[in-house]
Amino acid sequence: MKKNRLNQAIGLALSLTSLALLSASSAMAQNSNDQEEETNELDRITVTGSRLQRVQLEGPSPVTIIDAAQIQREGFTTVFEVLNSLTQSTGQIQVEQDAGTFTQNANSINLRNLGPGLSLLLINGRRAADYPLPFNGQSNLVNLASIPAAAVERIEVLAGGASAIYGSDAVAGVINIVLRKSFEGHMLNARVGGTEDGGGASKRLQLVGGSSQGNLNLVYTFEYLDRQPIWGFQRDFQDSLADDPRLSGQVVNTRNVLLLDPFDGNDDGLTYIDPGPAACSAFSPELEYSFRPGGRGFYCGRSDDVSQFTLRNRRENLSGMLDVSYLFEGGQELYGNLNVFQSDSEFNTGTAFWTLLSSNFLIDTGGTDYFDVGGETVLPQRIFTHAETGGRDANNQTFDERNWNIVLGLKGVFGDGRFDYDVSYSHSDYTVERTRPLFLADAIDDYFLGPQLGTGIFGAPIYNLNRDRLFSPITPEIYRSLTAIDTTEADSSNDVLTAVVTGDLWDLPAGPVGFAAVAEWGTQDYQIDLDPRLRNDEFWGFTGTGGGGERDRYALGLEFGLPLHDTVNATLAGRWDKYDDITAVDDALTYNVGLEWRPIDSLLVRGGYATSFRAPDMHYVFADPSGFFQSVDDLYLCRRDEPGTPTSDCTFANSSFRGSRQGDPNLEEEEGESFTAGVVWNMTDNLSLSVDYYRVRLEGIVDDLNVNYIIDREADCRLGMDIDGSPVNINSAECQDILSRVVRAPADGSQFAETLVSIRTGPINRAVQEVSGIDAELKYALATDSYGDFGFQLAWSHVLTDKQAQFAADPIVDQRDNQLDLRSRMRGSVSWAKGDWRTTLFGTRFGSALIENLEGRSGSYTRFNLTVEHRFSDSLLGRLTVQNLFDKDPILDTFNFQAYPFYTTSIYDPTGREVFAEVEYRF
Repeated sequence: MKKNRLNQAIGLALSLTSLALLSASSAMAQNSNDQEEETNELDRITVTGSRLQRVQLEGPSPVTIIDAAQIQREGFTTVFEVLNSLTQSTGQIQVEQDAGTFTQNANSINLRNLGPGLSLLLINGRRAADYPLPFNGQSNLVNLASIPAAAVERIEVLAGGASAIYGSDAVAGVINIVLRKSFEGHMLNARVGGTEDGGGASKRLQLVGGSSQGNLNLVYTFEYLDRQPIWGFQRDFQDSLADDPRLSGQVVNTRNVLLLDPFDGNDDGLTYIDPGPAACSAFSPELEYSFRPGGRGFYCGRSDDVSQFTLRNRRENLSGMLDVSYLFEGGQELYGNLNVFQSDSEFNTGTAFWTLLSSNFLIDTGGTDYFDVGGETVLPQRIFTHAETGGRDANNQTFDERNWNIVLGLKGVFGDGRFDYDVSYSHSDYTVERTRPLFLADAIDDYFLGPQLGTGIFGAPIYNLNRDRLFSPITPEIYRSLTAIDTTEADSSNDVLTAVVTGDLWDLPAGPVGFAAVAEWGTQDYQIDLDPRLRNDEFWGFTGTGGGGERDRYALGLEFGLPLHDTVNATLAGRWDKYDDITAVDDALTYNVGLEWRPIDSLLVRGGYATSFRAPDMHYVFADPSGFFQSVDDLYLCRRDEPGTPTSDCTFANSSFRGSRQGDPNLEEEEGESFTAGVVWNMTDNLSLSVDYYRVRLEGIVDDLNVNYIIDREADCRLGMDIDGSPVNINSAECQDILSRVVRAPADGSQFAETLVSIRTGPINRAVQEVSGIDAELKYALATDSYGDFGFQLAWSHVLTDKQAQFAADPIVDQRDNQLDLRSRMRGSVSWAKGDWRTTLFGTRFGSALIENLEGRSGSYTRFNLTVEHRFSDSLLGRLTVQNLFDKDPILDTFNFQAYPFYTTSIYDPTGREVFAEVEYRF
């Protein structure tokens, strides 16, 4: 049904685009003597963070605005790149390099380090549909990759709470993508590019056009993007394990074929069973006979398996936008907007892998029984080569995505022109189909292990391991017989009906009282349909998180602009939101207050206070039961049976268990408050400075209860004291909840008594976070007669505190210096224009990040983009763009990232220098 609607929408878009072209051609053929009336008055506009119309761009809350021209000048390709360059974007995110995430094909932003889902993303002031798959398998986000750059007129970012204006999710900030509303003529833009180090070749075609014919206005955009993948082996700083700076030139290969002897049963001082060079030669030339020092031993491996995945996805995107409006004689305007996005993506999360999942070792009846347990205690491991799987692309994942949204509205004036109204309906829909090859659990286990013959010590399974198969390469045909394609489909939609009235109520001595009222009804739903085999644990090592639900909401809001004095303005806003779903959230009241003082025309002193709330993400509520496999140190048995032994040396360290998770309808809303205060000073006509202080505090943040926290508190509850000896009441509500989450074997006196079986986790309202800092921006323009016009812009954000507590009753600890998130960011540009030439050098600077315990930091990291453009005629323009001008590589961090690729992927980009040549033609 929804694909039919999508096809209809695409058909409508193509039809209306054809109409736009015909109308534009007709308009160009007409001669008009109409002259636009000149006026010295600024148009009244609405800027994100308020529904009041105003003539000043600056208001009580700081808003960052980046328009389409600036996006081009600064060398950005996508909306995500623009937003990720913001100085307020200081928190970690998941990127395409983070192999194996739930939302690897989606782009998100983390403002103020409060989380990707805590910023509300709007398109033309209206909510978009959530990405159907959950971030981290838990929460929701909006995919920035689905917004084409060709359609963007400007981006407005309010980095602070605005629930009183927009409702839930407007906690860390509001991002409003404003699409083009007017364009005369047609513009064709073609661009090709690629990376200097290999991979990532791209081509993009954009078509933008529009016309105004009488009372009818049409604008359309079309964008096609084709981008090839970048692989890890194409970057010399992460093409093998030899890139680990700790090795000092010593190469330690990946353990592709390994038989582990975890207890050194043969007493040779090594924990790997030596396969001998002949066994490894069967895999030649891909594998070699390898040795790992430190009491490990011999195995078959290679150094570059870690680089056999994509750093950036292959994408083929197709998008279109059509905006149509008609102005009636009485001043009423009928408008509509349609956006369609289609994406086919492909990426690789690394080589295929297999080992034993159910235990830390097995008992092999065909091996030597060193410990009189019925066989040899071993653990097999296989990483399959490309020759075995049929090529590097054989285990690629694909994402087929479709997103469309439509808006229909009517706006006009009433009350003798004193009031404006705007009534609109919007619908957005997002579908995703993910496919990936996975091992069939029964098939792959049976191929190497055969049937399970029983259970031995510590619950270890007993098998007759087929060592010949373990040390022999498989063929691509065998690989295909052991795998199947996992196909998961997901869908989300969002419908909103909004009515807004704005105007001036009455006059005060200092000016008219501004007024805005909003009434809103919305409904959203999502559904994740997992492959049945994934749901039934038929795929080896993989589980899924399904779910689905629906939520309705209603809202009423009021906002007033009060001119208290010739130099003082105040804004007051309040909003009531009511939710109709299965959660404990019923309704919420939020408000904000803003003050503006202009002692002189060139100086603005401003401040604001706002309360906010956030309803729990739908997947936190509606997630179906799902499972996962993990290991944890069993602190209860370690502390009870081996007191004084270091945890890492305890018999029960690294105990395997099966975890479970599902949504919780009893979650409550997250609550918060934010405060800003600052100044905006236009020191001269060409020089301006703004400085703002912010503080945001959130309580009851919804997050999954951490497994390590569960196992730690379970030990305290069972033993009646914590690790420091303080008493703990096993009958407390917390202990009873914790104990209900952990399942252990019966205390029957056997060797398996009370061993860990499973842990149940899930979302709860728990965390507290408070962040504070400073945002500043400086702009300067210099016009010269001989040397052209220069522009300078510098923005800076500095985090003063990032205080966190796991629960409301816990002490709040400032983690600013103890985590990987950024303490500061800067972005700036220098532009020059003279005659037909224009160039911009843009730079972004990341402040130091934690790199070695609490005493070492990485130092700053700066990247530059350069654009140079020349206008050959009124119709033709050429542009050269270089991203990462000086080819800056990531800063390696082997303390926090002791595994490949040895750096934080959310800060550092491995793409390297990327060059684009672009031609733009207007007709």
